[in-house]
Amino acid sequence: MSKYKGKFVAQCMNGKMQLAMNNRGVLMPCCWCDHEHTLSTPLFKKMEKVSKVAEADSIEDILFSDEWLDFEKIMREGEAGDTSRVPENCMYHCSGRGDDEEKVKIEHHIDEIGESINKHKA
Repeated sequence: MSKYKGKFVAQCMNGKMQLAMNNRGVLMPCCWCDHEHTLSTPLFKKMEKVSKVAEADSIEDILFSDEWLDFEKIMREGEAGDTSRVPENCMYHCSGRGDDEEKVKIEHHIDEIGESINKHKA
């Protein structure tokens, strides 16, 4: 039985999370994916090979590559209830977690002198 009790909803597929680019110039579905354990999985290794922004003609070329379309398929399968291929990191961030359910991500933005300019639940 899964430790994640809530429904899996891929935040990168519904517009709640934005694409991210790490400091190595690799486009990824979201910033939560930039984690050594996640990037070492076979799925993300394949995606990384085609996601180097400097080597692509356009972002669209990356997003419509077979590797990214496979990722999308896996996310859609997860949302439909088959989470067997969904990466652990995606499950962690995009599923309800039982007793951990009350924890939410709070984004807090500050300006260049350290003053709070925006704080909201993500």
